[in-house]
Amino acid sequence: MGKRVQSTQQKNRGTVPPHSFPYWELAVFLVSGLIFTGIVLAAVVPEDILYHARYVMGMLNRTMPWPANPLYYLLVSGIALFQDGFVSLVASSVLVLSGAVAAKLFLARRISEAYLLARASGRGADAPSPDAVALVCIATLFAFSLPTPAAFKGLYYLGQLPPNVWHNPSTIALMPLALLLFHVSHLQLERPVTSRAATLTFLAALNILMKPSFFFVFAVAYPLMLLRRFRLARDFWINLLPVAAGLGMLAVVYHLIYVLGFSNMWKGQSGVAFGLFTVWSLWSPNVGLSLVASVLFPAAFLCLHPAEFGRDTLLQYAALSFAVAVIIFSVLMETGPRMSDGNFVWQCMVCNYLLFLVVSLAFYDKVRTEGMAGWRNRTLAVCWTLHVISGIAYIVKFFSTGRFY
Repeated sequence: MGKRVQSTQQKNRGTVPPHSFPYWELAVFLVSGLIFTGIVLAAVVPEDILYHARYVMGMLNRTMPWPANPLYYLLVSGIALFQDGFVSLVASSVLVLSGAVAAKLFLARRISEAYLLARASGRGADAPSPDAVALVCIATLFAFSLPTPAAFKGLYYLGQLPPNVWHNPSTIALMPLALLLFHVSHLQLERPVTSRAATLTFLAALNILMKPSFFFVFAVAYPLMLLRRFRLARDFWINLLPVAAGLGMLAVVYHLIYVLGFSNMWKGQSGVAFGLFTVWSLWSPNVGLSLVASVLFPAAFLCLHPAEFGRDTLLQYAALSFAVAVIIFSVLMETGPRMSDGNFVWQCMVCNYLLFLVVSLAFYDKVRTEGMAGWRNRTLAVCWTLHVISGIAYIVKFFSTGRFY
């Protein structure tokens, strides 16, 4: 009997238990629905969910043009059965956004289980519990930047680069698509398959049609990772095809928005220019402090466990992506009336989530191996907990003040 149990344990070691009904995703869908409904009802300052619903209403009654990146608007109008009633469009928006958060969790769990399984297999350990992984992933959905002194002046969010946002619908809807593009491109870096380039091209197109923010980062970070992995060999050039196709599509979107004025009432008055910290400084009195407050946990992990960064490709890819995202926000801006909108910031939130997720998984795996005995892991646990508490506090603040900033 003992030999049979031992044999079964050895057989199951290195495998993830099969998934049951996605009850964690259903729970997150329902909770997210309540949060988005509360945000809409509590809003004193009109926020983006309501603004986008009004825009969809204008599209359906033909008083507003279709935007250059229409995927979110198509989803909202489709679920509302293309009826232009404002209440039905707001309800449809809540369903789309709740579904996006649930999809984000679904993908994060699968990516996390594969990542942790690979780490556990490398040292001959058992796979982690799927429910424990789910709880870690759910916690990362609520992680937020830490409050700075500007919070006492009412700026809890503006000027920060939190790993999650709750008010900008296109960024929320983009997250599962960005997560997929990040994951599949990482698979291609690890185990290149020629046919996967077509999948990456398709995912890049979906990202651009939803919101091009993450593609800006992908177009820089992915080629750099390819170059490091393959040098100038054949695989490098083949895997540049999705980037080249996406850049061509992005050029069309740029022309539609800034030249033809699609979804832009300031046709010919807006453009893109260089401006070091110009937009960031509009909202943050201390850019350096805002950056630290946004990435304290992942930055502390990389400082306290630098060896992890040196041997973990996924961690390197996530960190590089966030660095590229911050550089883009720091140096690029829109000109004209749209300058203060900060539309080059959204990739920072997306990439900070990717970084926060990957570092949380690496830290969880380290705690599984080492426990919480060392001061390093205890310090990291405090930092991680503070980010999650800050995220819950932000949602409470949103409900109590009706202001997203």
